[in-house]
Amino acid sequence: MTTEIFAGRACAQQRLRALAGVIETLKQRPQILTFYVIEDPGSVLYTSKKKSKAKEVGIDFIGYKFSFGDNPIKITELIKQQIALHPQAGVMIQKPTRQHYHNFFAQHHRVPPLTFAQWWSHLLACIPPERDLDGLTPQTQERLAQGRAVVCLPATVKAVLLALEQFDLSTKKILIIGISDLLGRPLAAYWRAKGLDVTLVGHQGWARLLAQKGHARDFGVIVSATGQPGIITGDLITDGVILVDVGEPKGDIDQESVRGKAAFLTPVPGGIGPMTIACLLENALTLSQLHGELEFITRSEFHRNG
Repeated sequence: MTTEIFAGRACAQQRLRALAGVIETLKQRPQILTFYVIEDPGSVLYTSKKKSKAKEVGIDFIGYKFSFGDNPIKITELIKQQIALHPQAGVMIQKPTRQHYHNFFAQHHRVPPLTFAQWWSHLLACIPPERDLDGLTPQTQERLAQGRAVVCLPATVKAVLLALEQFDLSTKKILIIGISDLLGRPLAAYWRAKGLDVTLVGHQGWARLLAQKGHARDFGVIVSATGQPGIITGDLITDGVILVDVGEPKGDIDQESVRGKAAFLTPVPGGIGPMTIACLLENALTLSQLHGELEFITRSEFHRNG
């Protein structure tokens, strides 16, 4: 079997060229307002990549950095202040890893003032739902869980959907490995709302599945986003499976062992990553075009329905 390798970089560049063409016609450039933690290497790297691509397509990119060690109240004051100063910008906070959060306080011999979950929720609460660029606010996540429409899908969710748009998934069992608000939960909710058969597991759930069956051959589609290199190998999958690798930085899938067995594979690097950035910038255009309408309709709807 020939394995189709998803050309994520080429697809992303095509979408970015189209996006730049649209932005050229606008009287006002879209804006992205982003906040990131300086001690989280991934956040710094991804922010830099997004800034570079935003500049390419004509989007104004405004970034603010802060530290894990900053007082959470001061961080939220910064976020709210800048949101007020940039009323038309799509807003996002680059999510750091839980490990880097705890490592920072351990290295400085300090006790975290909040658990990571509390800290992250504290920051997300600052983002108005109608300006939620990356679909991570509680209101957006709740709407997805309820199968309701949202203004902007989380960028990684949108990237996965675009990568798989050629396939009819209605007859396939789907496995998503990795429970997060960035991908696992919202993607599972989106597909379930479409009536698809979806199993969502975390690290322990994946380990239990393998302990019970020794393989994952029941699934025709596997999306993996754990950050654990090589957890999916050719001996674990069925012939003709569709594989989506969202593991960073090295990929969850052992690419060599699945080639010739999988029907479709997204590579790392060069697969979902570039598409995620393109989708995020498309979200910025969406918010820019709908700004006036969203200020009234979306805000009132969220306040009415929760």
